[in-house]
Formats: sequence, structure tokens, C-alpha cells
Amino acid sequence: MSRSFLPSLFLNQRLWIIGWMTLTLGACSTLPGNQAGFGIGDIRETEQYVSDLPVISANSVAKKSLKDVFSIGDTAVISVYQVEDISGEFVVGRDGNLNLPLINAVPAAGLSTLGLQELLTRKYAADYLQNPSIDVKIEAQELGRVVVDGAVEKPGVFEVNEIITLLEAVALAEGITEDSNGSKIYIMRDVEGERKVALVDIRDIRNQSRANPQIIPNDVIFVENSTGRILFKEFLRTLPLINTAIIWGAR
Repeated sequence: MSRSFLPSLFLNQRLWIIGWMTLTLGACSTLPGNQAGFGIGDIRETEQYVSDLPVISANSVAKKSLKDVFSIGDTAVISVYQVEDISGEFVVGRDGNLNLPLINAVPAAGLSTLGLQELLTRKYAADYLQNPSIDVKIEAQELGRVVVDGAVEKPGVFEVNEIITLLEAVALAEGITEDSNGSKIYIMRDVEGERKVALVDIRDIRNQSRANPQIIPNDVIFVENSTGRILFKEFLRTLPLINTAIIWGAR
């Protein structure tokens, strides 16, 4: 499933958006063209270029995701220590409740995993178990969103329910356009409050000389046009608008 983002900021000549964003941004800095080997000219001071982004575990992504809160359709994985009969996977129904053994309907929508764990501990301890030890995990129906823009067939904000790869993310946008050779694909990610950027050549992935990078929720992917009509340095100016789309789209 995808949500329309900015169909193509550059190909559709939405120059008024770029102009508006330029007025709202702070000072920019210019780095030498050969710094970090990117040769892209003007960039914002907040960008830090790296050869590879850190590998992220699925558990750490889930903990950082906004989807640590249960919604309708999510699955609660409930483990009650030494009581297998009431452990298992339970889906949050349309009424926002979990239908659980012994205690029946339990409101879960809107609760965090910790909140549900505390609620279940109280309910089972009240009438059925002595000092129960309960662990709750979430298998979110929707983990988060990623942005794919630039020289792709269908730019957009795409919902994902698991960690995917760069090639899978590009496929969500129906592939790169004919005027992109895929040699400059930028992956942007917030790492502990700093925006990290990795430059990837899709050809290296396809010939297996480079690993297929992970893509996690809130990553932004930009494919540069081989003719230079869609430039990464111009795309950077729209990032506040992009981040707003991700944040408000996730609510």
C-alpha cells in the first residue's frame, strides 16, 4: 500500500515548493566536491556521509517505532511464564479488544506493550494466578513508512510492516526511471539525532559486489537522475516537508 507524497518535486516542476522550503531553512554550508567522495556541492551542515549505515535488528526497530502502541489488527504475542494454556498470539479486534483465555475481552488499542503487560498482570493476578510473570510483544500490522523519491517511476510514502532491503524499497516505487542509471541512490536515516547519508550504486548490489542495504521505517531514499536534472542537493531542501509527511501520516 502506498500514499501519494510529492508526485515528483522536480519532474513536475513544483519549483514553488522548493522556493518556499528555501526560505524556511537555516544556513547551508559548502563542502569541497571531493569530500567523502560524493561531489555534490552544497549540503546542509546536519548531513553526515557514511560508507554504510549500521545494521539494525528487527527488535530494536520495533522498540523505536511509533507502532509500539497497539492498533486494531495488530497481534499481541503474550507469554505467561509456565502457563502455556493462556499464552499465544491474539489479534486486536475491530472493537479494540483482545479476547483472552479466562479474562475474555481486554481493551488493548492505544496501549503500549508495557501498558498491556501491566494490565494483564493485574487481571490475571486478581483471580487466577499468583504473582504471574507476563511478557507482551507486538507484531504490528504496520510498522512505519519509508519515502522513495527522485528518479523512480512512482515516488511516494510507502507503508512497511517489516525491515526491507533497498531493492525492495525501489520496487515499491515501481523501479528507477529510464534516465537514471542507479549509480547515485542516497539513503538518509536519523541515527541518535544525526542524519546519516549513505550513497549506493544499485549496480554493485545486482552484481553482488555490495550487500543490499537494510531499509527501516522513516528512512528516506532518493534516486538521482543521470542527466543531473534531479539533484540530491536540491532534494535536501525539502527534507523538513518530507519529515512532516512521515510524522503526520503515521498518526
